[in-house]
Amino acid sequence: MQYLYDYGDNEETAQELRNGFLNYIEVHNFQDVLQRRIEYAIKLASAERDLLYEEMLKLFYLCDEIESLITLGLEVTQSEKNSLDQALKERFVKERRCARIIANQNCEPWNSQWWWYKDFRKE
Repeated sequence: MQYLYDYGDNEETAQELRNGFLNYIEVHNFQDVLQRRIEYAIKLASAERDLLYEEMLKLFYLCDEIESLITLGLEVTQSEKNSLDQALKERFVKERRCARIIANQNCEPWNSQWWWYKDFRKE
């Protein structure tokens, strides 16, 4: 995503990067990579106990990966997206302090528009 952000002014280069990525996914049979990331994020977000700092950090990284994969052209159903968003919101509200710390530490220009950073930064 950093590369796409960097090439945002050059749509032709950005599209070449997207096409190359999608071709790689198809050639190497990784079409389910997005669904696996979503399943993992939901499972982690839905844990019955509080998450360790490292687990919460991983959850933010998974969110970044998932949104990046969607931006790169992999598809997700609205139902999957809704389930993920609901699980994430419940976790981030439940552990607001930790979510805020991680959001403030890991927000970059390329990911700052995503809700898990916008909603939990500098409250």
